[in-house]
Amino acid sequence: MNALIVSGEAIRSGWRESQEEILLNLLKRSVYSENFSQQDLAQSLAINPSALSKRLKSSSIRVYLRGRAAALACIQSLEKGEAHERIV
Repeated sequence: MNALIVSGEAIRSGWRESQEEILLNLLKRSVYSENFSQQDLAQSLAINPSALSKRLKSSSIRVYLRGRAAALACIQSLEKGEAHERIV
């Protein structure tokens, strides 16, 4: 689980302000998954879909969100007392 959190922070540390804005916009709209409408997001950010696509690709935000979701799933299963394989 620590590896998931650290890798997410490594991804996020390289983001430019415009890429950080994407995450903040998603969070404001209660989107916590890598599955979201790029069209809706582009409209919300008032940018064209092509520019958004470039930002998404360069930021690896979908990978970031996937890692966060996996970390949350690990935490929730630990709270339930379920065993997990350790990934080294």
